[in-house]
Amino acid sequence: MSGIFRDVFVFATPQLHIRDFFIKPQLDTECRNGSITIEVDIKNSSSNETFTRTQVYVSILDHLNKEIAQGQSNLLCYPPGASSKTTVVIEQVHQPYKWSAESPYLYRAVLTLKSSEKDLEYIPTEFGFRKIEIVKKKVLINGRRVYFTGVNRHEFHERYGLGPVDKETMIKDILLMKQSNVNSVRTSHYPNDPYWYRLCDRYGLYVIDEANIETHAFNDLMTKDPLWREAFLDRVQSLVERDKNHACVIFWSLGNESGFGKNHELCSEWIKSRDSSRLVHYEQAGWNKCVDVHSTMYTRVNAMIEHAKKSQDKPIILCEMAHSMGNSTGNLHEYWEAIRSTDGCSGAFIWDWVDEGLLEYSEMKPGEKYYRYGGDYHEEIHDGNFCLNGLVFPDRTPHPALWEVAKVYQPVAVKTISEELMEFTILNRYHFTNLRDIIEMTITLTRDNKTLHNSTHVLDVAPDSSAEFNFPEPRLLQCTYTSPAHILFTFRLRYDTSYARRGHQVAWEQFEISSKLYNPLAVFLDPTPPPSTQQMQLINEVDEYLVRGPSFEARFMKSRGELFLLRVDGTTILQGGPAINVFRAWTDNDRADSSYVGKWNHLGFNKYPDVKVKKHQPVIKPGVNETIEIEFSTLYYQKVAL
Repeated sequence: MSGIFRDVFVFATPQLHIRDFFIKPQLDTECRNGSITIEVDIKNSSSNETFTRTQVYVSILDHLNKEIAQGQSNLLCYPPGASSKTTVVIEQVHQPYKWSAESPYLYRAVLTLKSSEKDLEYIPTEFGFRKIEIVKKKVLINGRRVYFTGVNRHEFHERYGLGPVDKETMIKDILLMKQSNVNSVRTSHYPNDPYWYRLCDRYGLYVIDEANIETHAFNDLMTKDPLWREAFLDRVQSLVERDKNHACVIFWSLGNESGFGKNHELCSEWIKSRDSSRLVHYEQAGWNKCVDVHSTMYTRVNAMIEHAKKSQDKPIILCEMAHSMGNSTGNLHEYWEAIRSTDGCSGAFIWDWVDEGLLEYSEMKPGEKYYRYGGDYHEEIHDGNFCLNGLVFPDRTPHPALWEVAKVYQPVAVKTISEELMEFTILNRYHFTNLRDIIEMTITLTRDNKTLHNSTHVLDVAPDSSAEFNFPEPRLLQCTYTSPAHILFTFRLRYDTSYARRGHQVAWEQFEISSKLYNPLAVFLDPTPPPSTQQMQLINEVDEYLVRGPSFEARFMKSRGELFLLRVDGTTILQGGPAINVFRAWTDNDRADSSYVGKWNHLGFNKYPDVKVKKHQPVIKPGVNETIEIEFSTLYYQKVAL
């Protein structure tokens, strides 16, 4: 859709004014104490007035509006038309609060421009103390390893299309992301609205800030052409200069899918000379030294692990993964099990956040809304439903997949030590937050929809560590159940936060109790072994094997090797037994023109496979607890390699 995608405004300044500034907060090697350097660009727009004894004063305020530090520049003189830079250095800030996605603490800096003791201009801005490093293939923020649980986000509105997104929708986006355990976002594939970065600063999201460079089908034609050098540099420089004071920006990205060449290398060189405090990202640079991380797209789990093993010094990031179109966003658990267990893997960003469909209202059913997309406006060139690949609908209603994302991204997990003894390990995946400061845990033991136990606990578990937890009512462990029991762990916010109210569920785990406490056949079985005189019978019929005991009978189909009937005490437990079925519904990623679809159909996986039994042999094992085993050797009618 055409139009102006950003706010356009006119503002007035005094003749002598601050044209630009760059706040550079630093932390020492222990991330304990800080310092601040502020570079200020001052310009005299007057054609006839000279400003003498010019100085910049900087006051640093905390959240209570209390001044914690201040500094000032040297005195300078600005004749008509002159401009120059000056620097304010604040050498010591004692133990400042650090900014992170978990605790996005912001200070306020107030820049005051004075000339001859007269205040000419005030500029307030927010900033945060945080330190970004790479150590042993790990991305560290404030000295601690961070995993990026990310999404890609296009700027899209259901009424306005791609580009203009109002503040209310941006706030809805960031609240949903935070509530879904997303801690990072890639601005695919262009600088976003400036307000979005203010929200990321305040609510806490790590940002890959991406330059508006994408040549796609031209591949590396432009990046290797000196004629395009200034165009590349202009877009990267504009990105950095606009967003350089935002604490949320962790990576500068050189663009998307534009091949790789000299122009990208020049852009990286300029960034590192202008801002050495952040990391440089670009997927198609591969292992080139001009980028700080090795970034890939849609890499399979095993290949991602191999990348991490191959890397000598670069962290591995999947800047796009789990293409969320249609019935998709699967395999997340396997990806994140690998990411968290593989040295060098630092996170992944799902493609993408929001469906790009335009709101329409039904003429047949007044008031009923729906979304139009590729081809629905009778346009000849379109991508079909390829623009509907988000975790949320255009109005930000979550897709079912978003619940899976929240589960896999959850910052608290539970592992079993012993289900029999109800011993568990609680893992705190927060990088900076003790569980006692934010989470309360509720455990609930249920059976047949009845609650056997419910209790709430506050656990002292340090960031990136674990603690053992024992079930508090051991007497319940002595029971033998005739139906399954489950223990549910829920982790909820103890207090209101900027993004969710107290009680918001952050994480959960559920376990079925061990088999020693639950026997699914106990309701049918007499605990006393039957006398040896009550032996089972094996009846060899033409098409079936019939196995008959004192209180049950089971029938097996010879031709397919299937148990197709089971009765216990006259009650039919199973009728039409298990059969091989490897089919699943097609997804959008199984496109009709894909060779995989053809192979899948050729194998007959779109129907019950024709499984034939080569031979069958019953074996009777006598004893007090007599058993009968029937072994079927099956042969699938055809083998084709996928």
